[in-house]
Amino acid sequence: METGNMNSIAELVPEFKDKGVPFRLLKKYITISKNDLKEHIKVSGFIEKQKLENAPNPEHDGIWLLKDKIIDQERGITHRTWKVNNESEIAEIYADLLWNKVTD
Repeated sequence: METGNMNSIAELVPEFKDKGVPFRLLKKYITISKNDLKEHIKVSGFIEKQKLENAPNPEHDGIWLLKDKIIDQERGITHRTWKVNNESEIAEIYADLLWNKVTD
């Protein structure tokens, strides 16, 4: 869920292995709560990986942490931002974004 790598789900559902896994299918395989995901984000090193300085390049598409805000950028253009004050707020926003992506 955190990395976007769906190989483990594809292995459970062989018919989707070559087609990609539709996100709506993931609801059936997610076994953690949103709060557990938030706590995992805090302790797993995920936040450090999301710092823009750790991106392949500064214009890389993604949702990155840039100083005191989270930015959603595509081709170097920022589309959305979230002001954050601490690690808990960072984890909360990322958990919401990841959770909504796979459970909507």
